[in-house]
Amino acid sequence: MSPARAKTSYSEIIRTAQHLLETQGLENLSMQTLANALGVRAPSLYKHVENKSQLVRAVLEHLLAELGETLANAVQGNNLSADLRAMAIAYRAFAHQHSTLYPLLYSNLSSEMQPDVGVSAVAVAPLLKTVEQWVSKEKSLSAARIVVAFTHGFVDMELIGAFRLGGNVEEAFELGIESLIQVLKELS
Repeated sequence: MSPARAKTSYSEIIRTAQHLLETQGLENLSMQTLANALGVRAPSLYKHVENKSQLVRAVLEHLLAELGETLANAVQGNNLSADLRAMAIAYRAFAHQHSTLYPLLYSNLSSEMQPDVGVSAVAVAPLLKTVEQWVSKEKSLSAARIVVAFTHGFVDMELIGAFRLGGNVEEAFELGIESLIQVLKELS
């Protein structure tokens, strides 16, 4: 066995834990597995994270921050319909890119593993900002929830292979986006 490395960084721990979650799943993640992957002793991890729950929470918060960046980068700012369409497409691509880890964002995890609400709020801020340009601030959270519910539901069904009746899934997604745009226009 090779000697343990002297140090590891918090960002390296989170990045490696994310990789392990994506490749081996939540049930196979342990502090020892992570330590082995990093080439350090497990006790050295406790300088950075208290336990597996805090580790999972940190990974999910990192994932949400990445999602927020993805949504923000999709916005061009010159056309509300195009921006909403671009965010929905970017969200879907993000979920497919992180198909193993993404479902954890919406799963019934223990409260210790669930991301902080503030991190979630930052992640959806680009969507809220776009929706607020269509509807009143009072209706914006509800309208954004409709968009997320459609997009997440569609992606979730894709990821579990639920679209088995044939037909064009891309066409269905586009129809859903167009329907959302019409609903938002009617709310304005």
